[in-house]
Amino acid sequence: MLSAATRNLTRLRLIAGRTPPLTIGLALLGLAIAIHIPTLNQPLVETQSFRQTTTAYPALLFHLQGIDLLRPQVPVFGPPFVLPIEFPLFQAAAAIAMNLGVPADPAVRLTALACFVITAVLVWRLLVAVAGEAAGLAGLAAFLFSPLGLLVSRMSLIEYMATAGGLAFVLGGLRWHETGKWAWYVAALTAGTIGLLVKSTTGAIYLVPVLVLGLSVLRRANCPSLGDPSMCWPWPCSWASRS
Repeated sequence: MLSAATRNLTRLRLIAGRTPPLTIGLALLGLAIAIHIPTLNQPLVETQSFRQTTTAYPALLFHLQGIDLLRPQVPVFGPPFVLPIEFPLFQAAAAIAMNLGVPADPAVRLTALACFVITAVLVWRLLVAVAGEAAGLAGLAAFLFSPLGLLVSRMSLIEYMATAGGLAFVLGGLRWHETGKWAWYVAALTAGTIGLLVKSTTGAIYLVPVLVLGLSVLRRANCPSLGDPSMCWPWPCSWASRS
């Protein structure tokens, strides 16, 4: 029996060795999505039911009354009904799904699952960038099929939209650092801003440093001579010479 198991393991390694990493990664993503599809119609009454429903209610009202990002409402709290917990980008995305004909509970779950898949892709590509294809696939599998991920990824929560913004920010900043192309810097700041708006408690930690770094690079690029302050932006070269 042991020798048969060894032979089967050897075959699997050979198959994996011949299969492009992109194909393996896409297969893992497809499997994770397939696992979640049968659960998307469940009502929002499992763990974190209060947080799930307070997220879903503004999305439903956006669907019924129109999207108003500055006034997300939860009428069960009484007048004036506004619940300014976070900027409701997730709720707006779920409302768009409802506008396309998806029922309320599946719409918020589907939006959360989409954000989870985007986060998974970003985890995968970031690991590939810093540690190689094998680490990327291992991290992707661990992220997709961890018990916590399997549960939270289909819940009506904003978390994975915030993590997607944060990881896109990191990956975009890394690409900008490697290539020097400012399009990556703009993409990083845009993604980081989305993460910051969705969940400000984590977004501020990573957004401010890269903004300062970008301004520093601009200063060096526009300051060929520390002795000529007139050619410097966004702050005079004399500041740099004193530092």
